[in-house]
Amino acid sequence: MAAAAAAVQLPESLAECACLVLNTADPLLKAALSHRIWEAHLARALPLGAATPPDAPARPEVPQVCPPPPPPPPSLSCQARFTLF
Repeated sequence: MAAAAAAVQLPESLAECACLVLNTADPLLKAALSHRIWEAHLARALPLGAATPPDAPARPEVPQVCPPPPPPPPSLSCQARFTLF
């Protein structure tokens, strides 16, 4: 995905780059663009600029759903810990 981000020409300002990221629906491309823009910002290659952000960020058509993590084990109450000793 970094290759796809490298193929995208960055806008001329940091604000326009932020809008580009917000308008990108693919999460991996969005992350790769964010890293590329951050590197350009650290190199002082982007002026702040101005841009109008979208009303809502772009989202993938079908979001990737991950199963929830397992619940933590129950903790022992003070009485239960005392009983163990």
